[in-house]
Amino acid sequence: MTDSSINFQLNLQGSHWQRYFLTLAHALAIASVWLSPWSIGIVSIMSMILIVSAMLAWRQSRYPKINQIHSDGETWTLVTRYQQTKTGKLLPSTWTSRWLTLLHFRLQNGRFLAVPVWRDSVSDEEYRQLRVILRWQIKF
Repeated sequence: MTDSSINFQLNLQGSHWQRYFLTLAHALAIASVWLSPWSIGIVSIMSMILIVSAMLAWRQSRYPKINQIHSDGETWTLVTRYQQTKTGKLLPSTWTSRWLTLLHFRLQNGRFLAVPVWRDSVSDEEYRQLRVILRWQIKF
């Protein structure tokens, strides 16, 4: 089988785990503000800012910024939720674990982009394939 005959694709969905961690981080930040020695006025303002931030993060995390990831082995193509495409190279700083994979890309315009892939944001088979490709550096 030739390298050009194999194609890898991920279809990303919103992650429940990401939403829970965002909520937990905001709750811990609010608790630390209330435990601080600041005046009640500053604590109230900081708490409101954190609550608004949590609400915005909760809403935005339902829809990932990157919906699809395609690879032909050399080039990775990222499709945003607005159907814009970005092309880049996968960097060796990419990190993978059992529950989360953080893909680091250098885009064609020279910018860097990190894409979190939570285990519950793709199918089990897609996540397994991604981890195998990244772990063994398989050329497809």
